[in-house]
Amino acid sequence: METDYLIFLGDLIHAYPGKQKDESLEIIQELIHLKANTKESDVICLLGNHEFVHIYHIPLQKGPLEFTLWFENRIKKVRKKIVTFFMDMPIMIRTHGGVLINHTGASKRSGSKHDVCLQDLKD
Repeated sequence: METDYLIFLGDLIHAYPGKQKDESLEIIQELIHLKANTKESDVICLLGNHEFVHIYHIPLQKGPLEFTLWFENRIKKVRKKIVTFFMDMPIMIRTHGGVLINHTGASKRSGSKHDVCLQDLKD
């Protein structure tokens, strides 16, 4: 199968503590190495809320879990490079066919009888 682009829809960082090994920094460094989000690359990474919080030093928490501190401690020596990569991430893209792709997905309020979801295509 040939593809034109590999698109990541955001939230590339922050594993759940204790449930999985967090390799967020290594993932981001590999994407930087692959020149993601540049004209030379077919890899596109959209900005998710997990990346966004590091641009503005906003704590991200889900119940008792605090996600940002651990990652911030890991990126201290390379923070400028990592945050610059995050700042260059688009928040959405539109395909040549007019499909809008973003991190959050479509609003349920925008639905109409003409909308097609992936499940409809599988049935």
